[in-house]
Amino acid sequence: MLKIKQHFFRTFIFIFILVLISIFCVIYFFIKDIYLLEVRNSLKQNISFFTINLKDIEDINLIVKEIKKTSHIRVTIINNNGKVLIDSHEDKDIMDNHLLRPEIIEATNNIWGYSIRFSKTLKKDLLYVVKKISFNDDILYIRMADYIKVLEEKFLKLSIQITTIFTFFFLIALFLIYKINRKIEDEINNIIYIIQNIKEKNYTTIKSSKYIKEFFSISTLLNEISILLSNRQNEIDKYTTNLKLSNTQKDDIISAISHEIKNPLAIINGYTQTILEDNSLNNNMRKEFLLKIYKNSNKVSNIIDRLRLTIKLEDTTINSTYKKYSIKKLLNNVCEDLRIEYKNRKIILKGDDVVLKVDDTLFSIALTNLIENGLKYSKDYIEIKLSKNDIKIIDKGIGIEEKYIDNITTKFYRVQKNSWNNSLGLGLFLVKTIIKLHKFDLQIESKLNIGSIFIIKFK
Repeated sequence: MLKIKQHFFRTFIFIFILVLISIFCVIYFFIKDIYLLEVRNSLKQNISFFTINLKDIEDINLIVKEIKKTSHIRVTIINNNGKVLIDSHEDKDIMDNHLLRPEIIEATNNIWGYSIRFSKTLKKDLLYVVKKISFNDDILYIRMADYIKVLEEKFLKLSIQITTIFTFFFLIALFLIYKINRKIEDEINNIIYIIQNIKEKNYTTIKSSKYIKEFFSISTLLNEISILLSNRQNEIDKYTTNLKLSNTQKDDIISAISHEIKNPLAIINGYTQTILEDNSLNNNMRKEFLLKIYKNSNKVSNIIDRLRLTIKLEDTTINSTYKKYSIKKLLNNVCEDLRIEYKNRKIILKGDDVVLKVDDTLFSIALTNLIENGLKYSKDYIEIKLSKNDIKIIDKGIGIEEKYIDNITTKFYRVQKNSWNNSLGLGLFLVKTIIKLHKFDLQIESKLNIGSIFIIKFK
């Protein structure tokens, strides 16, 4: 399969040769006609001059000999019967009868006769011109002939000149076509490069063609397609990344839920098995085991409730009832419940009471999660400061690295590198969602190994 430039050059050379041959043919026949007409007129003039002063045959013979000396023109005198009386180039006695020669026949009818034919006598092509005249009460045919070879010589000379001129213009045209072909080849390579990049999903924008309008349109369209595919590929990559992240989070969630539920279930299973198998347990021990079973079953229930609450909050299917409540009273209730569970931790509540319009159930859940987080990670105690503008829950725990602070309220996000694991990754997400429902703001300030401050700002 040929390249475009090969097709182009082949076509150009074929057209050039065809045009050159056509011009040669046209010029040849054009020059031939002009030359023959010129020679014929010249011979006619010579015959006319020749016949003006004719006196007798001897006089004619002298004039013919003179013409032979001074020019290459052949002169022949023929009588009415076709017999050659005088010939400048051949012996008249050995020459055939000329009565049936084409030019003699034509002159017999029209006074002048013409023909171009091959001379058997001279073995050359000649142009014959004949005039029929009356001489001394007799009819004579005065014939003069000139060589056609002169025409071929002139044509050859002209052909060389034309070929030289055409070759010059051909080389110029060839150079220009080469330059144009290089431009076209560059544009085609540019388009092929774009298509290859698209095929390989390398959506790099290539400069558009500025040489040929059609190539400009094609390259512009391909660039637009490349940008479109690039955007689509980015969307696919984002979707794939999000899907991978989602799958990773899902695995983490399943692992976290399994871990969170497995521990209390293992405790429940262990204590239940002990109660069933050991009949020697006293009542106090049995009661303690049952209390542990009860607490761990509540823990499992709380995990499930938290998951269900998260789903409800996300789907906005939860019905909230907002009433004016004492925030200090809500805090006291939450603290009392948590003090039972975290007996080794101290909770200090400071500040004046504030009455706000809240959903006491939801707001209590948010407060419980925040305070419980502080209790889990605080070394000794946590401090709660209540003011008319906000609630601050301050712990002296392990703290959170700054790079994690913006993400810890995201659903299922868990900080694992510094043991601050946010349980299932739902607690702070629930807190943020509930606070947002109340049109409050949650702010987090934390320093690693120093502690954290969770602030609920009232609007």
